Amino acid sequence: MNPIVLVAVSVAVTLVVVAAVFFGVRKIRDARKPKPPPAPGWAKLVQGAVQAGVRARELAPAVKESWQSLMSMVDSVRASDLRSDLGPDGTITLLFSDIEDSTAINTRLGDERWLDELRAHAKLVNKLVDKHDGHVVKSQGDGFMVAFSEPLPAVRCAIDLQHALERPARKREPLQVRVGIHTGRAISEDGDYFGENVAFAARVAQQAAGGEILVSAAVKERVAGDDAVSFSAPRPVELKGIDGVHEVFLIVA
Repeated sequence: MNPIVLVAVSVAVTLVVVAAVFFGVRKIRDARKPKPPPAPGWAKLVQGAVQAGVRARELAPAVKESWQSLMSMVDSVRASDLRSDLGPDGTITLLFSDIEDSTAINTRLGDERWLDELRAHAKLVNKLVDKHDGHVVKSQGDGFMVAFSEPLPAVRCAIDLQHALERPARKREPLQVRVGIHTGRAISEDGDYFGENVAFAARVAQQAAGGEILVSAAVKERVAGDDAVSFSAPRPVELKGIDGVHEVFLIVA
């Protein structure tokens, strides 16, 4: 289960216990007091409203403190996720993916069937990212931004994704996904990553065709020693918004 969800559930349970104890004590204390004579119906309503307001004010500091603790724990979990993305040298490996011709497929299938395909695709991506110890930074529509602490798990995740898409489950639409991977330093803030290397990774993915995995020279350099991964000859490309000509490599799985 997601760590943030676990934190939220534990805080919610704590609030329920605090409220139960608080009102239980009040009930016992009130039971010991002499009961006033019965009041008219309208007076009972007024008394009930006043008592509820008093209780809410008394409980408010505890609720506020628990909410602040929850937010603090959520921030801590986010920061922990980002720290776990960093490699020993302080770099991060980013994988970007998106479905080729997604707009045309959406038009052909219709919104409901397309949304069903997106759910199935997201389930597959998240399963493989978890398998390879990655972290989905964010997703939008059919695109994903995923972080890894090392290039090799990112490459293996991408290979597994393409292999899974080559044999879609029955009744599933065949999808062609473009994948780009790059390694470098990035700035982390509010659970996201920013900087030139983030843009570089996204631009590498844009150079890929459906079914391809393209990696930067930085990734190839760190993965080249693995016998299970082969690369094509360098492909010189110009990346939008980034000066110069850069070499990218197609993974031949």
